[in-house]
Amino acid sequence: MNNIIAFRQECFDQINALLKNKALILLWGKSGSGKSVLLQRLALYHNEDFTNEIFTDEKDFHHFIQDKKRKIIILDEVGMYSPNVLELIRIYSDEMSFVLSSHKKINLFEEEYF
Repeated sequence: MNNIIAFRQECFDQINALLKNKALILLWGKSGSGKSVLLQRLALYHNEDFTNEIFTDEKDFHHFIQDKKRKIIILDEVGMYSPNVLELIRIYSDEMSFVLSSHKKINLFEEEYF
């Protein structure tokens, strides 16, 4: 059990180290593996909102980004997002950090430009 706790802390520390600069981070794993818990912990640590809203419309996502004006955007279940919204995340990642989670493989993230 101590190894699991140490691993979770190491993941948390590694993500925080990456977030010192702009970063696009995807947590990918099976349902129940602790991705959402880690996102909630990161949101609390960075005093950022955690959202599990499923954005399928580009306009809704654009308004969400513009309204928040945050340094770090934390989104759960991005495997449910439309490809157009995922592309917006890529574009906005030049301006701010994103920490994303998905239990589904997202083929778009395998593209060279991503």
